[in-house]
Amino acid sequence: YKRRPRVLNPQTEAQLRHLLEAGETRELIASTLKIRKAFIKDYLADTTTLRDIWNKANHAKKIEEYRSRFRQLLKDHPNVSLKKLKQIPGNGIQWLPRNDPKWLESTLPSLWKREISAVDK
Repeated sequence: YKRRPRVLNPQTEAQLRHLLEAGETRELIASTLKIRKAFIKDYLADTTTLRDIWNKANHAKKIEEYRSRFRQLLKDHPNVSLKKLKQIPGNGIQWLPRNDPKWLESTLPSLWKREISAVDK
């Protein structure tokens, strides 16, 4: 068995770099460029500066996505307890305290204090 060489033409590589710098998900990049997700992972492993840029941009996109999802959740379900909100599929509530606690605290200080005191008990 002979492995096929990985050929990435200059145009596809430029598109790949652009999408990575924009912080797009590996799934989106793979489907857009018709390449394997594993190849993207290997490409990022070889180019550490691009990997760092992608990590920051991707994290910023995730933060914005989870913030908007949380805002929409609160808008769609006013006066619902935090416990009930956590039961809604795809809520992202667990992600925010771990990855964006300052924003969550400034947005909902009363909710944040209640959540901290519940964890401490």
